[in-house]
Amino acid sequence: MLASLFGKKSDHPLANLKSAQQVLDVIPKADSIKAVIELSSWLESLRDHSSQFSLDHLVLILGMLDEASQPHLKKLQREFFTLMPLNKFQENRLWTTLNEFYILSEQVFAEIFAQCRKNDRGITFPKPEMSLLASRALFTISNRIKLAAVRYEQIDPALWSRIAQIYSYAGKYDFLDETVFLYPATGINTSPKREFADLIVWYSMGTGSLSPIHIHIAERLITHLNKLLEVGTHVSEGCLWVFNLLQPTAPMRVSGEGTIHPSLRFIGIGGLEGGLNDLIRILSKGVVPQEINMYGSLYDAELIGDVARQLMARCVLPPPTRKNARRKLKVNLHVSNGFQKLFENSEVGLGFSDAGIEIWEVEDVSTTGFRSVVSPTLLDSVRIGSLIGSKPENVVNWGVGIVRRLSRDAQNNLQVGVEILSNQVIGVALKVADRSAAEEAVHMALYLNKLNDNSGEAWLLMSPGTYLPSRSFNMKMSGKNYLLLTLELVESGDDYDLARYRKMEQDTSE
Repeated sequence: MLASLFGKKSDHPLANLKSAQQVLDVIPKADSIKAVIELSSWLESLRDHSSQFSLDHLVLILGMLDEASQPHLKKLQREFFTLMPLNKFQENRLWTTLNEFYILSEQVFAEIFAQCRKNDRGITFPKPEMSLLASRALFTISNRIKLAAVRYEQIDPALWSRIAQIYSYAGKYDFLDETVFLYPATGINTSPKREFADLIVWYSMGTGSLSPIHIHIAERLITHLNKLLEVGTHVSEGCLWVFNLLQPTAPMRVSGEGTIHPSLRFIGIGGLEGGLNDLIRILSKGVVPQEINMYGSLYDAELIGDVARQLMARCVLPPPTRKNARRKLKVNLHVSNGFQKLFENSEVGLGFSDAGIEIWEVEDVSTTGFRSVVSPTLLDSVRIGSLIGSKPENVVNWGVGIVRRLSRDAQNNLQVGVEILSNQVIGVALKVADRSAAEEAVHMALYLNKLNDNSGEAWLLMSPGTYLPSRSFNMKMSGKNYLLLTLELVESGDDYDLARYRKMEQDTSE
């Protein structure tokens, strides 16, 4: 047996099935971090000594290590993508443990497919086995990309090349559509084409504009619906993205221009829009379908529905175009992060201290937003949905915006895209309407409309929980009294509510 596998006897612990099983038997069962760290070390050893193993044995041992890791990986992802805030040590430890495993696992898969392509004598194993290898390899790459995406890191270009190589190999030997169960007892039926479409679509649907937990939920939802996606060699109705197998880079939006080439693969939403619509209807009733695999996390229907609606908005055809031109403009901004800091710097704040004020350099700007490049350390405090107060140098008034996009450049600096809500905020005091004087509670808020606004509406930023659908307010501003009737909660962040009200001036005459 060993002679056929190695040509000569090897004393490596993974050299035969019995010793490999003994390795797995002593992996900690109750401590998933230790288990994954140990499994990662064995993957590293498998990668470094791959030349000692026959291809058959390499595939077999990788399968054993990969399957043994799955319960622990799901548990760690469940702990990482929790609704409860993690301290920085826990967050880094979980992320590093998961990332290291997926890097090493993906490298062993890459070695296996490199050997398969090198043989070039047709497919090396039966089609179902090759389909399983390709599907798991793409699933592993998907997790590598997801972990990079939640930290808004640049994706390793080699991963796009590996995706192209696996997909091309599966197409060449006709097992792209060969369906398999991804892992034992999961019940997840997939194929290399499904895994490819799944990865391309969830990555393309706004990884740089979603929060980490939303990225995770979006990936799980697209996986749940990936059988509705389409991949083809020509542009058809519903095609949104294109991927070049010969010159692989991150997928791009399909445009009306360009030449069709045999190496291009067009990925379309197919029935995804209908699937999301059906899912949103179920979630609106407060029900989370059991078949959605969230790795055991108990996310409520409202949160999952919010992500599903964001995905629906990204199914728009044709893709949205920029309404306002961006201008390259270098200007320094005084920036305060969060509702409380912004409120302190508004006209009703005391403003005694500049503590917490940062200086950002704007790279480009439009009437509705701006982009800044800042230190990567700010990722701890600046997140998708963060409230950003901003004031250009030599300008008196503070404006406000919300972080909509995050990414890192080649120098690891953090690029922050901010949507401007208002160029001037005004601090106001709100009193709940229909309350006696003794019961009147005062809520401080920031009024975002221009002073001469005649829309009949008021946009307000308030502390979280201030907005209630049945709660109206009295507001005094510029010597006038107004009644504010609720219209909608536009957005809710970690430390703010953004709400719309109907603004009605009240007669204060005797």
